[in-house]
Amino acid sequence: MSTILYTTDFSDAAENALNFAVRMAESSQSKLLLFHTYDIPYDHSERVDADIEAMKKKSRKAMDKLESSIRSRPDLENLEVETIIGTGSTVTSILETAREVQPNLIVMGTRGASGIKKLIFGSNTAEIIMHSEFPVLAIPEEFKFEHIAELVYATDYREADLEILSDIIQLARLLDVPVRVLHLTDEDTLTEEIKFRGFKDLVRETINFQNITHELLYSEQFLDGLDRYLEEHLRAIMSLGSYRRNLLERMVNRSTGMEMAYHSRLPLLVLLADRRLSIHRPESLPEVKVKA
Repeated sequence: MSTILYTTDFSDAAENALNFAVRMAESSQSKLLLFHTYDIPYDHSERVDADIEAMKKKSRKAMDKLESSIRSRPDLENLEVETIIGTGSTVTSILETAREVQPNLIVMGTRGASGIKKLIFGSNTAEIIMHSEFPVLAIPEEFKFEHIAELVYATDYREADLEILSDIIQLARLLDVPVRVLHLTDEDTLTEEIKFRGFKDLVRETINFQNITHELLYSEQFLDGLDRYLEEHLRAIMSLGSYRRNLLERMVNRSTGMEMAYHSRLPLLVLLADRRLSIHRPESLPEVKVKA
């Protein structure tokens, strides 16, 4: 059975992401793990001990309420749900828990950022995306599950792209949306055109999925080009392979003076070459495979 690890701080952003986690877990018959963590002060005075006990009780009460809200829904009666409460810093606790439970996907909400607000994803989300050993889906607070119209995969034609694209297609079947494969380059050359056409042909020959399109775009500034492209695709989940750490770093560290950068508005799915997503409709798995 696949496992989806949903992390929450009980904010509005986390509540919005819960809908994604629940819907995906239910459709794929995955186990849903609800995770919350709270920080413990280093001071061990009696007053602090009392505060810790109060935080523990508050967290337990909130998690029980969250679990009950899911279990009370008739349409989710077959969904397997568990709760985990951790202690310590948010990022460390999430990453350590993920290593313990080995999820197929981590789902978390983000408050997003634009204009002069601090970081593009918020520091916790950025850290988890950069260091997670498992796929991560980060959902902006204003993006609703019903908004999803397509999955966009930004490829750089790496060795693992077919396997990653296969995972994305499994997810596309689950969500019943098309896939768009995007290659963005700053070089308008015959070499880029040959790579584009070659990868497109390779995908058509090796992956059994019809609802897929390929696009080749030129832009001198990669992130500016990506922003402009996604201005026209505001109902997409943006997907990247984790081998593009340099791109993720550029996205995270980008100037906060940019208004409404796409990554503050659209979900971001980061996939790994060496760890399959395996979130799919059970009956659809045989239809999506990379030929030997």
